[in-house]
Amino acid sequence: MLLWLTTTVALAVAVPATWAQRNVVDANGYAAMAQQAAADPALQSAVASQLTAKACSLVSHHGSRADAGLVRGLATAYTAGPSFPPQFAQANRIAHGWAFAGTEPGPTHG
Repeated sequence: MLLWLTTTVALAVAVPATWAQRNVVDANGYAAMAQQAAADPALQSAVASQLTAKACSLVSHHGSRADAGLVRGLATAYTAGPSFPPQFAQANRIAHGWAFAGTEPGPTHG
């Protein structure tokens, strides 16, 4: 009975720890998870909303006006397009570097 309990507890700890290592701690795993998430229409809509708000705020801050509907349309087209998932993954890879290593990964030179 004790062996069964010990094995069950070990598995209960090991499985989530392995998942976290692969999908949260490892930068490539985290970026891959972000890229998959970028295909979710709810995430795309949320990012489009944030992009719209930030773009309109920046334009206003600089003394101009932006048509929020037009900006929203452009942001929605961008987040639904093929460029968004890899760019979202790269942005998350950079954020991961800041969060876990305190550094921003730069381009690699071979």
